[in-house]
Amino acid sequence: MSSPTPSHHRGMLTNALKANSAWKLAAAVLAIVVVLQGWFMLKMKTAQTVTIAPYGLYSANKAVTVGKTVAQNKDYLNLLFRADIEMLLNWQAKNVKSQFDSFMTRLSAIGYKSYNLDLRNKADRYSNENMSQTFYIDELSMLTAEGVEKITMEAKGKLIRWRGSEELINQEIVYRLTYSQTALGLFQIDEIEASYEKVNAQQAPEV
Repeated sequence: MSSPTPSHHRGMLTNALKANSAWKLAAAVLAIVVVLQGWFMLKMKTAQTVTIAPYGLYSANKAVTVGKTVAQNKDYLNLLFRADIEMLLNWQAKNVKSQFDSFMTRLSAIGYKSYNLDLRNKADRYSNENMSQTFYIDELSMLTAEGVEKITMEAKGKLIRWRGSEELINQEIVYRLTYSQTALGLFQIDEIEASYEKVNAQQAPEV
C-alpha cells in the first residue's frame, strides 16, 4: 500500500482551506442579513403609531377612530381614560400594589417623576392596612378644546373606601387626568388631580 504523496496532502489542505473560507463567508453574510433585518424592523416600528387598546374595547370587539385631532380621538380617549381611572381607583388590599405598578406604566416621564414614590408608598399602606376601594363613575367628560396640546379628561362619581369592614370614605369626587401625546401617538398621563366636594380641606381623604 503506497503512502499519500505530498501533492495529495496539498490538495486536501487546499480543499480544507476553501471549505473554511466558505463557512466564514456564509457566517459573515448571515450576520449582515440579521443586522440589516433588525435595522429595518426597528425603522418600521418607529414609523408606526402606537395605540393602547383598553380591555373593554378589545373584549367588546368594537372599533373607534384614532386620528390627529381631539375630535377624532374623543371616543378612544373616553375608553382609555375609563380604563386608567378604574385601574387607579378600584382595588383591594391584595392587588393594590400590582394595579398601581400597572398604572405607573401609563405615566409620562414627567408624571412618573411626580407620582411614582407617592403611589408606591400609598400602595404599601393600603395593602398593610387591609384597605379596599371602589369608584362608581357617574359622568365622563373631555375638558380640552381643539388645538390644545395636552388633553384633560374628567370623571365624576362616588368614591367608597373600607378598612376591613369599616367604611372610611363615602364621598362624591371629581378626578382629572391630563394626557400628552408622544411622537408615536401614544397618550401618557402627565398630571393627576382630585377634588373632594362637600369636604373641608383638613378632612379631605387621601387618594
